[in-house]
Amino acid sequence: MSIKTEDPGTRKKIEEIVSSESESDGPDDSASMTSNASTSTHTLEEAINSASAMRLRTVLLQMCHENAVCRYLAGKALMVPAPNAEPDPKTGMKRLRKAYEMCCQCGKEYEVEENEKVKGLMRVSSW
Repeated sequence: MSIKTEDPGTRKKIEEIVSSESESDGPDDSASMTSNASTSTHTLEEAINSASAMRLRTVLLQMCHENAVCRYLAGKALMVPAPNAEPDPKTGMKRLRKAYEMCCQCGKEYEVEENEKVKGLMRVSSW
């Protein structure tokens, strides 16, 4: 699965979210976070690679519920604007939909936007 490259506004949006959350969360100990991040990256990768799909979903959902930056990044990676959707009059945001679906014929994951370019190559499985 590929994750779309970061657009120029993404970093600014994340910084805004972090600054608004840090005001309510208290002081940030970024020095210790940086040193711990470099030593634990390998261990974290091992933990992610060995976790079950259900465990990963649970952790991701919990992180998104607790942290606006995680929610924003997960949304950027997993959601795309719905085609022909009008922006919501209250928020000005377009309606979103899943970026990836599973084919009901072959069971493979595919990118929804790419599928639309070839006019319905795969069918969405309905559960």
